Order: sequence, then structure tokens, then C-alpha cells
Amino acid sequence: VDTNVVKWSLIWSSKNPGVRAANEERTSIEEELRISNTEIYLAHERLNNILESITDAFYAVNHQWEVTYVNTEAEKLLHKKRLDIIGKNIWQEFSEMVHTKFYHILHQVMSEQIYQQFEYFFKPTGKWFNIHAYPSSDGLSIYFHEITKYQLVKEEMPRQNPN
Repeated sequence: VDTNVVKWSLIWSSKNPGVRAANEERTSIEEELRISNTEIYLAHERLNNILESITDAFYAVNHQWEVTYVNTEAEKLLHKKRLDIIGKNIWQEFSEMVHTKFYHILHQVMSEQIYQQFEYFFKPTGKWFNIHAYPSSDGLSIYFHEITKYQLVKEEMPRQNPN
């Protein structure tokens, strides 16, 4: 920084109170902006920590069906890395899901803005899932967990107790 420019700027602004006031206001706004950005970052970190700590798999999509968030558990159960699907259309990434029960229920949740809970067999993984789909102003939040063992026991029970 050229010290002559700084000196001239200080002298000029001291002789022009309007400029000094504008500089003080700019400095104040910059400090408020810095504080706001820090608060936004900390809130984002808290939310991320919550979504990563839950035992359910979780992902979110916007109104264009683009994946906006995927937690670690969802990566494991879906066999997809979050970096490979964030920003991508869920129906293009999981094209085998189009026109299935899963597809129709999620479209209903999005269009009618209603919560739905359902069980679904995901053929690519050979596993059953209990799915909770919640509408929001941003799109959908989907929580799910594997229930394959439960489903197998449920299917076996009528065979063990025929009446």
C-alpha cells in the first residue's frame, strides 16, 4: 500500500466530513456483513452436523428434483457418492425408479405438499427400506432406513403359523 495515498486519503476525508461519514458507514456495514457471514457459516455447520449424526439415511431434492444434500448413511445405502449426485436430477441418477411406487409417492408428496411414509423394495440393492418423505418450501426431505431383516421375518411369520 502506498503510504502517500493513505495519507492523502486521510487528509482529504478529514476535510470532507461527508466522505468520513460514508467511510465510517461502509466500515460498519462491512463488519455487520462479516458477522452475518460467520453466523450463516456456523448455522450451516450445525445443520450439517445434525444431518450427519442421525442414524437414518437422508437426502434432499429441490423442486426440479435435483439432489441438494446427501448424508453419509444415504451414500452407504444408495451405493452412490454424494459428490456424484449433488446437483443432479434424481430420476436421471436412479432411472430405474421412474414410474415405480417410489416415484409416484414422491411426486404426490411434492405436488400435494403432504407427508408420506411407506415401505419400498429397492431392486438395485436387493433391500427393503422404510421411507419418510416430507415436503418443504425448498422441495423434499427424504429419511429412510433399511428394514430388510424385519421384512423377511414379517414374510416368514405366516408360513410358520398357518391357520
